[in-house]
Amino acid sequence: MITSRKNELVKDIRALMTKSSERKKRKCFIAEGLKMFREAPVTDIIKAVYSESFGKDHEDVLNFIKENEIPFEILSDDVFSYISDTVTPQGIMTFIKKKHYETENLLKGEETFVLLLEATQDPGNLGAMLRSAEAAGASGIVMGTGTVDITSPKVVRASMGAVFRLPHLTCEDFCNTVIELKKNNVRIFATSPDTRKSLFDARLDGAVGFMIGNESNGLSDEAFELADELISIPMGGSIESLNAASAATLCMYEVFRRRMGN
Repeated sequence: MITSRKNELVKDIRALMTKSSERKKRKCFIAEGLKMFREAPVTDIIKAVYSESFGKDHEDVLNFIKENEIPFEILSDDVFSYISDTVTPQGIMTFIKKKHYETENLLKGEETFVLLLEATQDPGNLGAMLRSAEAAGASGIVMGTGTVDITSPKVVRASMGAVFRLPHLTCEDFCNTVIELKKNNVRIFATSPDTRKSLFDARLDGAVGFMIGNESNGLSDEAFELADELISIPMGGSIESLNAASAATLCMYEVFRRRMGN
């Protein structure tokens, strides 16, 4: 059992938890919590790390780890709390292999359905959009380099496991990737309060993609110009705009509703 905060594994975990560059270099990330451990594909698990008290209370998890020959390390409760990213640690972390996707992994012919995030900066928003995208049947997510790292602990937790399953890629040139999708017959939409065309009246059959801009500044002018069609989200009351994650979810679920035949 590891009892020192100066242990090399402890330093390794802290680096992966706090540094995007380290996760990129190592091609792996940390998923904290029991649900994340259970959601992760076994083939993507590199190692499990759990606290002494967790091991005493979760014999079923320990049996699963041993049955699947998952490498593991035990930490004292104090050391585990030290490296945890949560206020109330559950006592288990998982090293996850980061999958690599290309644009073609998101293309599903007429069933292509992508969310395009130019510069989403809030981890909670990105995690929520990942979760909604999977639930709505999206084929993948494209992120510009201004978007928060999808493998950061807060994003991973907020995604509720969607980050393990939903194809995603971060592109160096967001607009070029949008153009590539358009060449593959993906119809690109952007929301705008200045258009009378409602989301509910838009033609959403075939391959579609929704561009969502930065929480504060929206889409860049260059990205906005690439939209095949501008749509607005109907709203009542005095509200002028929606949170980025809420807007993305509404757009995606309108596609889902129609594909379900409702």
